[in-house]
Amino acid sequence: MSDLSGLRGIIACYKHRNFTIYFAGNATSLIGTWMQRVAAGWLAWELTHSPTWLGIVAMAEFFPTILLGPVGGALADRYSRVGIMVITQIFAMIFAGLLCLLTFLDLITIEWLVLLVALTGVAIGLYQPARLAIAPSLVPPESITTAIALNSICFNGARFVGPAIAAWIIADHGSEYAFGVNTFSYFLLITALLMMNIPRRKKRGDGQVSSILGDMREGFTFAVRSGGIGPLLLMLTVSAISVRAVMELLPGLADNVFGQGAAGYGYLVGAAGAGASVSGIYLAARGGRQDVAGVALIGTLVAALANLLLVATTDYTLALIGSCLCGFGLTLAGVATQSAFQFAVSGRMRGRILSLYGTIYIGGPALGALIIGSIAEFTGLRLPLAVGAILCLIVWAGVWARRATIIASLVPVAPIGDDD
Repeated sequence: MSDLSGLRGIIACYKHRNFTIYFAGNATSLIGTWMQRVAAGWLAWELTHSPTWLGIVAMAEFFPTILLGPVGGALADRYSRVGIMVITQIFAMIFAGLLCLLTFLDLITIEWLVLLVALTGVAIGLYQPARLAIAPSLVPPESITTAIALNSICFNGARFVGPAIAAWIIADHGSEYAFGVNTFSYFLLITALLMMNIPRRKKRGDGQVSSILGDMREGFTFAVRSGGIGPLLLMLTVSAISVRAVMELLPGLADNVFGQGAAGYGYLVGAAGAGASVSGIYLAARGGRQDVAGVALIGTLVAALANLLLVATTDYTLALIGSCLCGFGLTLAGVATQSAFQFAVSGRMRGRILSLYGTIYIGGPALGALIIGSIAEFTGLRLPLAVGAILCLIVWAGVWARRATIIASLVPVAPIGDDD
């Protein structure tokens, strides 16, 4: 694909009104979300000066998101996805507003902070599957990979812009103002969702009467038995736990392994973000649906080899290169895997399959960091990270050997797009 045709593909996405409206609202909300995460962590430290409470606050957001992801997927396949997104974001806006108010009035306690962060995690857990499943309703099939890649670029940009703005606001005004900005960002996203023009049904599932639990079981069974989706989910799980976890452990690598301290940690994170952004731009320009499963596997290979470079070297410059390549490979694998699922799964099942993707994508690195970090208490970080990368490469070799079967099994459904 030429540079010109790739640029045309990116521009083509923004010609679709629904995608442009959603992208603008989502970008603003993502910045606000990262601002709140930073503010919540800083407020927890101000209230307790306890590393344990910092961990509890972080877990309070992500645990409900992981736990409720499959429930959200079943709901997204049964009810209006836009409706679910609007309702959950209204609740998230209320919780952010309460954080702002309680902090402003100096009534906030660590218990209130944990509770409101956890309730926000519940809202996000129910929101994420609907968000992931709505892509085919925003752009035509040939633009789905480009749209997902553009949203990935947006996410990676927000994870740097949001904390930077939050740090300035917290230092000059206080955490309550960061919570206030996030509250307003939710309002902007809700407004964007209500402005989209997508045909809607009151209920999904062709008159199905099964329970939500039955829907969840059906989705899991479908994924496991699929000759294409099952292996890709296995690869995603292994890489999330054994390779993606390195991103959670970069502070320890920067300080204990390379002796670079906080500044060195920032550069490693920046390098990973740069690699992720380049990967997103490449996928956005590439677009299309050709062999996205193969691209996902190549991305996993790049990330695993980059992890080995990162932990094998004592040279900080090489570590920066490793971190950059790791960010590149992880984003390549993540976006391509999601695209493969978007193409191969019908609207009736899409929310449940993508909820599994989201749960693994979010929960896998946290679990991997916990396992690897616990082992590293006795061995240091290098050995368990290297073993994890090698295990990932072993699984990758088995999945790669079956790639022809996997690609053949991921037959695009027609039509791919559906209502919300």
